[in-house]
Amino acid sequence: FFVLDRRYGISGGQPSEVFVQALEQAWKDRPATALTTVGGDAAACDTDGACEVPQS
Repeated sequence: FFVLDRRYGISGGQPSEVFVQALEQAWKDRPATALTTVGGDAAACDTDGACEVPQS
């Protein structure tokens, strides 16, 4: 049994099309996430967690 986004369930042994449809539906029903843009002199971190501190 597979659970998607804590809201959708798929029993095992299904064709791949069933999984694709369920993933697409879960993605469509997921609430939009607001993105915030900051100024160009803000600190930034890469995927490894290393952060650059802008020079003042």
